[in-house]
Amino acid sequence: MACTAEYMPVCAIYYDEDGEEHEREFSNECWFHVAEECEPDLDLEYAYEGECENLSDKDECLKSMVWPDEYDPICAKYYDEYGDERKRQFSNKCWFEAAQVCEDDVYLEVAYYGECENSWMSGKCALGKPSKWLHLI
Repeated sequence: MACTAEYMPVCAIYYDEDGEEHEREFSNECWFHVAEECEPDLDLEYAYEGECENLSDKDECLKSMVWPDEYDPICAKYYDEYGDERKRQFSNKCWFEAAQVCEDDVYLEVAYYGECENSWMSGKCALGKPSKWLHLI
């Protein structure tokens, strides 16, 4: 699926593990559908056209960032709640640094420069241009 950079925002909702509703904003409907495919566990639901009205502090932080189009992947590592090492791919240094600034519950460090091997967040699901959000599990 090839999405454009056209800015026609849509707002989606999802529920966290406590059943609390959250909003997530996407640049356009195409990127919403990419997120549906790349993050199936989030179970996103299309809410309405336009910018989200009730973004979390984290999403507001991410929305204020400037997102370059360059593709210069970084493979980052972090540890999940069980202490297992996980990898997450970012499209470029800007996306990686945004995660470090806006995500205070996950400590990320560069594993290596280049695409992650054996990561669910590689290829078209790598964090980058898709939307004005970042979701780290």
